[in-house]
Amino acid sequence: MKLSFILLCFDEEMNSFLGYRAIRLCLDQKDVFKTQLRAILRASNYGPIKIMYPMIFSMEKI
Repeated sequence: MKLSFILLCFDEEMNSFLGYRAIRLCLDQKDVFKTQLRAILRASNYGPIKIMYPMIFSMEKI
């Protein structure tokens, strides 16, 4: 499933912290998340990388 397709399936959220994005999307769509992590791993061959997980408001979310 393509990420762009997933994003088209959801309405725009008035408050982005309540929306279906960031870590919520990654945890629910594990196949998309794994694809993104593989791309980051491949990119690490060309230099140091950093991963930021936005909109995590508690440790229970990870």
